[in-house]
Parts: sequence; C-alpha cells; structure tokens
Amino acid sequence: MADTPHQPESTAMDTDPQPTTAHALAEPNEPQHPASDMSGEPASDAPHSPPPATADASTHGAPSTSAPGAPMTDDSAAKSLNAKEKSLAEFLLTMDDRQPLIPDAVTEYYLARTGFECDDIRIKRLLALVAQKFVSDVVTDAYQYSRVQQLGNKERKLTKKDRRAVLTMDDLSKALQEYGVNIRKPDYYS
Repeated sequence: MADTPHQPESTAMDTDPQPTTAHALAEPNEPQHPASDMSGEPASDAPHSPPPATADASTHGAPSTSAPGAPMTDDSAAKSLNAKEKSLAEFLLTMDDRQPLIPDAVTEYYLARTGFECDDIRIKRLLALVAQKFVSDVVTDAYQYSRVQQLGNKERKLTKKDRRAVLTMDDLSKALQEYGVNIRKPDYYS
C-alpha cells in the first residue's frame, strides 16, 4: 500500500474570519478541522473523530501504530490506487497482444535514433500508441480548422468535389501551433 504525501490542513483562522473554536486549537499531532464545512454552515461544537490512520486499523478496529505526524491514508484512496494499478497491469498485458498502427520496426528505428534503449516490447508499443494519439489529435484539430474555413466560405456554392476534406499546410500549421510546433516558413527567404 502506498502512502500519500502529508499536506498540513489549514486551521480555522486561515479559512474563516470567525472566532477560533475549541477543536481548532487541538494538539499538533491531531488533524485540525476548519470551523465551517464546504456548504458555508458553521460546524457543530461536537468533537470530530479523526479519520483512520491506516487501512489496516480501520478494517480491524485496532488503534493506529504509525508515528505522530505520519501521512494518513484512506480506504477509498487505497482502493482507487489498487484499481489504478490493476487497470495499468491489464493495459500492459493487452500491449503484448495488440499492435498500434505504427509498426514495431518503425518505432524501434526512431527510438534507436534518439538513443532510447529498452528491451520491453510493451514500453515500445506504449510509446508508439502515444505517438499515434498525438498524430490523431493534430489531424483532428486540422480537420476542425478546415471545417471552420468551409463554413466561412458558405456563401459560394460548393460542388460535391469541393466539399471533400483536404489536409492543407495552412490547417496543419494552425493545429500544430496549438501544441507549440511552428512549421510556418519565414515570411522572407532567399
């Protein structure tokens, strides 16, 4: 089980200009709660019980054995972390069976040119999948620019031949510019 980094909670004085309540002046090792909840209503003066320190302590009812000030985890956070790890493992297993659109030989060639060394084919396929996603996003954005331009030229009658989508350098350069890639030629070149 992975621990989440500890972030100190704010006190009532940091979030609410109202007078400080008794539970906000708790000992340094106890979590501090603001004087009001997210709805803006004042919190009751009933003492708040701190969340369980570990998933083991909350499931077995045993007191926490962690050191004071140690990071506290939550059952839901542990479950979501386990779910993420499980889905990542399942995804990596599917990378063994399925190939992305970019062939392994092409991926290996360009990775070797950049100096990337890895024997795990799943990692190489994952990088090919990322490249495929990037190209797909750029082409989709370029198509959207083309559609906007066609809608702007709606006044003139377009034949069926004129309505087909053509990837132009102008649309492609606008789409790539969103990702920080400048492919426009300089205005003046000799």
